[in-house]
Amino acid sequence: MYYLSEYQTFTSVKEMDKHVQQHTNAHYHELIQTDRDVLSLLSRYSCKFPGAAHLKVETIMKALSKSDVTIRRAIRKLAKLHIIEKISFIRRVSKGYGANILRILPFEDKSTMITRSSTESVTPVSVQSPEIEKQTSLSNNLIQDTYDTEDAIKEGLITKLPERIGRILGAFFDMNTVYKVYGIMLRAKAKIDRTMMFEEYEEDYISAILSVVNAYKRGRVKNIFGVLYAAILSATKRLYVTALFNDAMDR
Repeated sequence: MYYLSEYQTFTSVKEMDKHVQQHTNAHYHELIQTDRDVLSLLSRYSCKFPGAAHLKVETIMKALSKSDVTIRRAIRKLAKLHIIEKISFIRRVSKGYGANILRILPFEDKSTMITRSSTESVTPVSVQSPEIEKQTSLSNNLIQDTYDTEDAIKEGLITKLPERIGRILGAFFDMNTVYKVYGIMLRAKAKIDRTMMFEEYEEDYISAILSVVNAYKRGRVKNIFGVLYAAILSATKRLYVTALFNDAMDR
């Protein structure tokens, strides 16, 4: 577990507790009790390497007597509010996925950040900085070369997708098709559970994508979009039912 020292965000438990309290105060109206309980549990598991813990969702579920879906929703909210960060550390094990590294982020006063940012951004209108000139030159080059522009746009789109899923889609489809395929995946997932995240079950969804693509390459699939929708729908339904079953077993 000594590798966690590379991920710790605080020098002491006292410092960590101070930042946890600041996060809690700043987001008082946004956090429900479960969110606070998850954050509190994470801080207790992060004492050896202040701010960082290698913690399974299953462990949090048992400690708080909450369902898989509830805990994952709380983790997503804490991450969205920049209170914690989830670092992928995935490995397949006999009964599911290995734990991710969860770490508590230092509290940042956004009012101070906005003031500082506004002050730093004031520059004379008549002066064009070297950085702006560099960006302008880059933009002109991209416009002149259609192929490079297509690649740049595709790369920009892929970076907005879950990393591994984005790379796999980018390897098989062109820019417009990547956008269409991901939209199909989102609609299929939302049909079962809109709150479920592709990142949380990335291996399952990647397996579904690859099975459809391979079948299409072998000529066994004619309507790849329809089959992909059905595959993502099926995978989401299976994951959702499993989560409900685990929730029922915990009660």
